[in-house]
Amino acid sequence: YVALLTNGVTTSGGNCGAAAELSGINYVITYDSNTATSGSVPSKTFVASAGSSATLATNSGTLARAGYTFGGWNTARDGSGTKYAAGATYTPTGDITLYAQWTYTITYNANGATSGTAPLPQTIIGDTTTTLRNNTGSLAITRGVLLGWNTSADGMGTTYSVGQTGFSYPGNLTLYAMWGPATCTPAAG
Repeated sequence: YVALLTNGVTTSGGNCGAAAELSGINYVITYDSNTATSGSVPSKTFVASAGSSATLATNSGTLARAGYTFGGWNTARDGSGTKYAAGATYTPTGDITLYAQWTYTITYNANGATSGTAPLPQTIIGDTTTTLRNNTGSLAITRGVLLGWNTSADGMGTTYSVGQTGFSYPGNLTLYAMWGPATCTPAAG
């Protein structure tokens, strides 16, 4: 009986179960779904010898997390480790577990601005917090001021401050510029 493993490494013998010894395998790369809500984790990648490289798994099992985008693999569950693209070449120095990296994007909408541009989108890793963009594109509206960002174009959603710190959200989000009337300033004199 011969079983073919990833990267062309084979084992022979009558028992290829979990307890079977994988002769000639030095390192194992294990994949973790890291809170995926659907799909399946790719099979382990086996590396035959020290110094050999392997191709990391793609998202072949269609892992998904509601509201997020699959962004490759990371050595840390919270995304603070080393990031690797799906399908990248990797040379292990020992057994390792790589965690699915989930990202979400905050997109900014000018929402009727008469000049300037909306800030660039932000891609956030996992459940980490971020600081919302300031008015980096000098958005302006005739006889109005930027009051903040809102989850709804009509202002009926949740409002956040421009440059708000400690922001987190469970998935992709569009924030719309919220406009208010310009305040009058007394004449000098």
